[in-house]
Amino acid sequence: MRASRRIVAHKFSLTIGQLGPLAAALLLCPQRRSALAGSIEALSQAHEPKLLICAQSAIGLDPSLEPGSVQQVAELANEAGKLIQCSVVAPQGAGAKGVRMLTVSRWPRTAEAKGKLAERTGAALADTTAWHVAEVSLRQALPVAAVAVVVDSAKADSAPELLAIYGPTASYRAGAILGASLYGVGRIGTLWRLRSEAKQHAAKLAQAIVALCRQLALMR
Repeated sequence: MRASRRIVAHKFSLTIGQLGPLAAALLLCPQRRSALAGSIEALSQAHEPKLLICAQSAIGLDPSLEPGSVQQVAELANEAGKLIQCSVVAPQGAGAKGVRMLTVSRWPRTAEAKGKLAERTGAALADTTAWHVAEVSLRQALPVAAVAVVVDSAKADSAPELLAIYGPTASYRAGAILGASLYGVGRIGTLWRLRSEAKQHAAKLAQAIVALCRQLALMR
């Protein structure tokens, strides 16, 4: 994105610029619900966007989804069983077919827990944020699209170090890093490997966002 202006506030940062033919704003904020709500409300009121794209890291609940794959999300679910339909699902050329993504308070850690969650909810992915983003956005009458990159497979138990990379808060991630360091060199090596993979996952997610924006430009 060609940035023209960057705004840094107490709870979020906002970069405004051009993404191809589209005017775009990149919003980065903590995963806490209060911070999400305030950030999205400020974005909506100040810039009146036409669409919010929620880009997430998620763990696989469907064993067929491989780490590093990017999934288009057709609907979002919460733990109470409520659903939110996503406004835009990009065609096959811009990513995989739309799936259901479940927002949970904590990621399931074991393969068994992932399988049970998929069976109970029909979700292919789980994250900790997207439902709350969509809920706030819809209160602002702002349509939502969602994409997610799979960072962990449903086929095996999650590495404990995963929380050091994808934990919901900075303090949570710091605690996970400290815990890994106390267990010696092996755990630290795993942590660095996951960190390297996280950078690759983030790059794939960014490419998916660009593809979705290109599709939106064609639909204008």
